[in-house]
Amino acid sequence: MLRQNCEGFWKQRITISRKIPCILIMPRSAQPEIAVRLKDYRLAVPEFASVFHWLHREAHLTNEAIAGAFYIKPERVRSIRSRRSDLPESSPLPGALSWEESFLLHTPLIEIPSWELREELGIAPDPDYVVMSRRREEEIAAFAEQIELDQTRYAADGRFEDGLLKMRQHIRDLGWPHSALLIRTLARLRHHSAWFLTHMGRTRSAIDQARRSMVLSSVAYHESDAEIDCMRMAETGLLLSNSYLLRQHPEHALDVLKMVLAIKQEFGWETGPEYYRQMGTAQMLLGDDKAVEQSFRNSALAMRQTGASEQTVHFWGSRQSSVLNRPDWALAEEVFAATTEGLEEDDLLYQMSVHWAVMTALATEDEVKVDTAFGLFGPPPSVYFGHQATIRHLLEVTPRLRLSGVVLAKWLRYLMYANVFRDE
Repeated sequence: MLRQNCEGFWKQRITISRKIPCILIMPRSAQPEIAVRLKDYRLAVPEFASVFHWLHREAHLTNEAIAGAFYIKPERVRSIRSRRSDLPESSPLPGALSWEESFLLHTPLIEIPSWELREELGIAPDPDYVVMSRRREEEIAAFAEQIELDQTRYAADGRFEDGLLKMRQHIRDLGWPHSALLIRTLARLRHHSAWFLTHMGRTRSAIDQARRSMVLSSVAYHESDAEIDCMRMAETGLLLSNSYLLRQHPEHALDVLKMVLAIKQEFGWETGPEYYRQMGTAQMLLGDDKAVEQSFRNSALAMRQTGASEQTVHFWGSRQSSVLNRPDWALAEEVFAATTEGLEEDDLLYQMSVHWAVMTALATEDEVKVDTAFGLFGPPPSVYFGHQATIRHLLEVTPRLRLSGVVLAKWLRYLMYANVFRDE
């Protein structure tokens, strides 16, 4: 085993084969190539510990049954399950955003952080109200513009790992912010870091970055009284709640969504389609299908009001409709056709739509429909899309689990929001 100091190198977990997970260590200069190469690798078996635990606890499957579905030995399942432990959902920033102290539940704008918390956030211990020169303001504006350009570029290319590394580089370049303007810039960098982490499925780290961003935006607001900081708190709040949904903690997500709604109502802003989509997702995880239907209708309506295409409206408001109440394969085919027209099979939106269609087919327990749905699959999602890569793998495993009835329905609801990268 390699035990030397790897500082200056980049580590990425990959799986060379179905049974051999390892750590790939390469110089930082190799990062862009890795972003492409990782798409060819599979998920590592130990990542599925939480899934194995669920199947044992909720579906009452033996280690042998789980092993047969995942093509591994029962001893491996037993070993992986025994190593699993749930990490607590405590805040990495005590006193700022902790569920125990419930700051988020009492006021849209959290209290001004203490000196110790400001140090933890990486900002100056005291506010700085010195008036900057025009040249300095222009330099900061140019830096902020470059941050947005970098985020857009890496997001459009699907290079989430590289985008995250770029945000971290910008954070190092920013140094120790002291003025509200620079604190606002750091908040934005934390926000974009959370965005990349969420889309990679690394929700534990995403929650940390999102919370930091919200605290920083609150500090910037208290020191500048600029509405943009509240707007960004609400924007980051949606990232935070989405991360909780990908961890299957709908109660936490709903608490954050209440805060987001309070901020938007305080300033008279539109609620927006993403808010309603996440409300529907949380309600689905809680099993409230009537409320789910209304939330997704509201999401579609809000998206239509933005001037989006009907295809996009369908994607936001209809793709889950075929699995609510009773599975409807005919509706699933109709929605799939409407949401994927003109898309390539390796497009993330195509993959998300096909996953819902396959879920519906599996819920019908009709072999012909399942075979038809599996024929819609394109190439598997890249592990860079951690959540969708997890779903694809679990959908393919489902027929081998031989579940039925209520247990199958519960499993399908679980797997559509499963994420094996949740604790990264």
